[in-house]
Amino acid sequence: MSSSTDGPQGAGSAIQDGSCIWKYLSEVDYVSITAWAFDNQSWKGGTVYHYLDYVTSDLPLRAYALQDDSCLSTAAPSGTSKIVTSDGCHWEYRADIIFSSQKHYIPTETATHRNGPATIMLNADYEASLWNDRE
Repeated sequence: MSSSTDGPQGAGSAIQDGSCIWKYLSEVDYVSITAWAFDNQSWKGGTVYHYLDYVTSDLPLRAYALQDDSCLSTAAPSGTSKIVTSDGCHWEYRADIIFSSQKHYIPTETATHRNGPATIMLNADYEASLWNDRE
């Protein structure tokens, strides 16, 4: 019988919890390529979003990418039309997110634009040059 109401704690291979011994396997991760590719920050009202900022909202959870240069979003995008208009912002519906781990693995860049900071998903391969040959 488990001694904890929260279940086992830790990440080992033999976690003692009362008379139970648990083995930690891993955190639940994405169950689809779509969820991995499009899961990102949850939509927040009153936020300035910029072109191709990805957000998740709606029920079931869906991914949207902003199609405007920048937009103050006060109404969450909703629906599955190709372009969803909410509060004057134009969002492209990308996909339903079957499961969200809230851990986006596609690199993002935070930059300051004329309307404030934005997190931009890097949608292409990028190459870095090493300065002075590996120094």
